[in-house]
Amino acid sequence: MSTLKTYTADSFDKVNSHDAPRSFYEQLFGLQEISIRLSRATTLEDLYRIAVEEAVNTLKIDRLGILLIDGDYMQGTWGTDEVGKVRSETEYRSPMDQEVRDVITELSTRGKVCVWFDTTLHEFSREDTSTNEPIGKGWNAAIGFWEEDTLLGWIACDNFLSKTPFELYFTYILRLFGQLVGELVLKKKAEDAVQALNKDLQAKNSILENTINELNSAQQQLVTAKIQASLKDIVVGVAHELNTPIGVATTALTSAQEKVVEVNTKIADRSLKKSELDAAFVYLDQASELALKNLRSASSLIREFKRLSVFEHQHSSARKDYELREIIRQAIEVCKLANPDFANVKVTVEISKSIERAHTALEPVVQILQDLLLNAFQHGELSILNQLLIQTSADTNTVYIDVINTGKTIDPSLHEKIFDPFVTTARSQGRVGLGLNVARNIASQVLGGDLQLVPHQTDTIFRLSLPR
Repeated sequence: MSTLKTYTADSFDKVNSHDAPRSFYEQLFGLQEISIRLSRATTLEDLYRIAVEEAVNTLKIDRLGILLIDGDYMQGTWGTDEVGKVRSETEYRSPMDQEVRDVITELSTRGKVCVWFDTTLHEFSREDTSTNEPIGKGWNAAIGFWEEDTLLGWIACDNFLSKTPFELYFTYILRLFGQLVGELVLKKKAEDAVQALNKDLQAKNSILENTINELNSAQQQLVTAKIQASLKDIVVGVAHELNTPIGVATTALTSAQEKVVEVNTKIADRSLKKSELDAAFVYLDQASELALKNLRSASSLIREFKRLSVFEHQHSSARKDYELREIIRQAIEVCKLANPDFANVKVTVEISKSIERAHTALEPVVQILQDLLLNAFQHGELSILNQLLIQTSADTNTVYIDVINTGKTIDPSLHEKIFDPFVTTARSQGRVGLGLNVARNIASQVLGGDLQLVPHQTDTIFRLSLPR
């Protein structure tokens, strides 16, 4: 029957230093060399591997394994097989049986070494420990490593190969080794966490930088192309719309950067507590989420602002003869791609026999019709009695395409400023109010035509005029 003995930090005081064997001093010196090698580990897995290798080669321990506590499971890292060969045991994961829970209970005091004498020894395997076949008898020792008051795992070793008797001085060596491994595990975890946070922060900063670059590019296009005489008002509007999301994102990222510096400082002087690191994780996660949400909002706004410039439509303004029905069909298909729900909208097309073709530029016309159709869809509250109708007509010099939202009118107070930038009745839904302004600019500056709101008592009618 096995016998359990426990050794606290003062147990070594019972050993006369003059009587300690030479191997004790050799192992003590070896611990210094081990600490240097462990400090060079680049990853946690490397740290566990080097710890096991050094325990076998430098401390002359027969067999050893490092196990982690993961909820109700014990998780392997690195260890040795039945002949003392170092191997990865990262696939080793098993529910904690009562024997393991008893071990954890015995290790519940920091610095306590537990030794089971004349106990049955088992092979470390990837199976449930209750099914493991015994391979012999000897002593089995364990020392836990901690994070503040939490037991993270333990180091287990035995004398299966050499049958070397357990010496009291070895409790001191094992305790120092456990403390060394535990401290470096915490340090490496903190470093890995900070590196991950830094990487995430760099990605967020990159998004912010790209957003700012896109904004600068969009503003430059506005200045270069001179889209409209009221350029000053547009720039002010752009700055106003973007100020909030970019300001919030900048504040969040700046605050996150300060938190990372604070954590790095505490890691350097080894004063970082788990509670502080956990709090930092929560803080940085919230800051990152807030920054990303606002950067996405700013990016969406910038895509809208870039449409203010008709410069990008100049390359596609070559004129050819196109069938009006085909132009309208393409615009409807583009609307379905832009908003899949548009597929449920009934659009009636009536092409006048007096004018079935137009000599115009395809892409700009499709863009205008897309803006008009989506604007009606997003604001029109379409129903069975409230449908979209597209009609064409012509006179000697002009082709007209009317986009009609039947049974829906616009507030008369908006008529005079409906084409002004940043005018919208759906700002609470995230609308910016640029669609109609962009459409009118394309109609006049790219196509040489016009876009007007036609007064009507019951319907909303937008009329696109194109040179014939």
